[in-house]
Formats: sequence, structure tokens, C-alpha cells
Amino acid sequence: MGIGVAFAAVGAALLTAGVAAAAGPPTGLDDVVIFAQHSASLALNDRQVAGQLVVNEPDGVAKLDKSVVMLSGTQIVADRIEVPGRSGSGPHLFDVFANTADPQIVADGSGPTAVSLPLLSFPSAPLVTPGTDPCPPPAKPGRLPGDCVVRTKDGPVTLPPGHYNSLTIKTRAAIYFAGGTYHFRSLRGLGNARMYFNGPSTLYVAERASFGNRTIMAPPTESLLNPRCIVLRVAGVEPLKIGGTSDIEAMIEAPNAFMRLGSRGTYRGQFVAASVKVGVNVLLQTAPALAGPCE
Repeated sequence: MGIGVAFAAVGAALLTAGVAAAAGPPTGLDDVVIFAQHSASLALNDRQVAGQLVVNEPDGVAKLDKSVVMLSGTQIVADRIEVPGRSGSGPHLFDVFANTADPQIVADGSGPTAVSLPLLSFPSAPLVTPGTDPCPPPAKPGRLPGDCVVRTKDGPVTLPPGHYNSLTIKTRAAIYFAGGTYHFRSLRGLGNARMYFNGPSTLYVAERASFGNRTIMAPPTESLLNPRCIVLRVAGVEPLKIGGTSDIEAMIEAPNAFMRLGSRGTYRGQFVAASVKVGVNVLLQTAPALAGPCE
């Protein structure tokens, strides 16, 4: 999919464009990769953050491992920045906007600079209307109307837009979203679930979404679809967990929930939740700007 090349290109652009210190904190969400209402926790070890990180509310906290590195041109915003664990230098940040900051942090750009919070308008839960539209795989006795279960023996399944009840993608199964708007009561992907998007798609989930290890949520290899054109919005309060070693290229929003991004994963897009926890050896990056509307 050329993801590593894309990351390198965007990282280089940030390094080139972001040498000068920022005049102020973010004024919009375009370049924000993590947007948390209450707290954000990062333990990145040898991986890097390319994008802005915002903890929005007064008394919100960002907890960072000493190994966290935010590239030149990036910004972090929080009422408090804490560095748990032993004393020592790090994390290495660029522009820092915080009212209280652990003395261990290294600001390679400007700051720490005091900031007024909340910084930006935090999203509210979406309105979701699940339904009973039939799914391409044949239903089995005992399933509720609108339930979809995709298995490896079904082969790749293409799902048209609609209003469904639940969608479960079994281990190593693949589903293609044709593009458009989808509503579900729940969405679950087991280990090695593959979710591909043939066109701009918005998925609404009423209750819960969860994904196992090695989940793929991205355009197919032959597509140039921008991750900004793949949107998952979850209304429920249940934790949204993405398993380790996953490849996610999407904009994921769960404003009432806790979100966990599993270790050793690649996360490209935007991740919005009440609180966000990021595992070790994770790469975080905003998606490229759109030249025009999603098509």
C-alpha cells in the first residue's frame, strides 16, 4: 500500500515546513491526529507523532512516555503534561501549549506556553438509525433481521450502503464497503479482519465498535482514497479498542467512549474520544490534506 513511503514524505514535509515556531495553538482540527476530551496517554518508544495532539478540557492531562517524539512543526495542547516513571530527559516535543508541564519534557520548538481551554468545540454523539437491510452473505436461523456475519468461506463480500443491525467480520475475513452511508447497531472485527473501502464511506455505530489484532481498515491497494474519506462515528459509551499490529487509515470518532490504539500499529488519520490510550511502538500521523471533496 506504500504506507511507509507516504509517512516518510509527510514527515519530511513537516520537518521542512515546521521549522519556525507556531504563533499559537491549533485553530481547527485539520492537522489534529489525537483529539481527546479528558486525557491522552502515549507510550510510543521508537515511533513518532506527525500531527497535533489536543486534550481539550480544563484540567485535561496528557501522559507521555519519555521516548515520545513529536516531529518538527507539530503541537501538543493540554492543561497538564505529565511524564510518569523515572526521572530523565524526554519526551521530545515541538511546540508545547500547557499550563503545567513536567520539567523532563524537551520543547524543541516553543513553550511551554499557557493556553485557555477548552480549545475547540468537542463533537457530540451522532444520531444512528440501525435497520434490517439484508446482507449479501445468507442469513442463518436465529439471526436477527439485518445481522451480517462475514466469514472467510464467503470470500470477499461487498456491502452496499444501508441500515443494518450488527456486522461481525470473522477472523481473516474480508469486506468491501461500496461507498456511501452505513448505519449499524454494533460493529465487530475479529483478528485479521480486513475492511476495505472502494469509495468515500461514513459508518455510524449506535452502541459498540471493536477490532482485534491485525485489523486492516483502509482503501484497497489499488485505490488512492484519502483516509479523510473513511469515517467511523460511534455513539455508544463502550470502550472502542483496536488490537495490536493493526493498519488503520481512517477518521474515527467516539466522543462518549474510551479509545485504545493497540501496540505496534500504524494509525493514519484522526482519532477522537473522551480519553485515548496509545500502545507502544505505534506510528501516528495525520492524513494528507484533501485537494477537493471526497469523490
